[in-house]
Amino acid sequence: MRLVRKRFKPPDRNKTAVKRVGEREICLNNDAGRAEYNHRKMLMWQRQNGICSLGNHPISLIECTFEHAQGRTSGNRDDRIYDADGWPINSVCCKKCNNAKGSQHFQPTIPRGFDPEFCE
Repeated sequence: MRLVRKRFKPPDRNKTAVKRVGEREICLNNDAGRAEYNHRKMLMWQRQNGICSLGNHPISLIECTFEHAQGRTSGNRDDRIYDADGWPINSVCCKKCNNAKGSQHFQPTIPRGFDPEFCE
């Protein structure tokens, strides 16, 4: 029996990755949207120097989860990293801390030496 590896399929660039609702952005549930969501997680992880925003302990990029500061319920989901003024509105944290927090609102920890123009 021969094992066949699945070939990596890059996201379809013709598909929309993000839906804009007012000022909010929502990454869609398609290949392009998931790639954009994971890219944003990586940017936030780099911004936080690999530190959990809730537990203030080191986390790996693999175990980090997207922490929505305002929650995702009742149509308020916002997948932006920064607000219109350049301040962080979401962050990454470990799954254990994210589950413990539940759906409560919080203000993300801003890393020391934060520069709002750090990330493009």
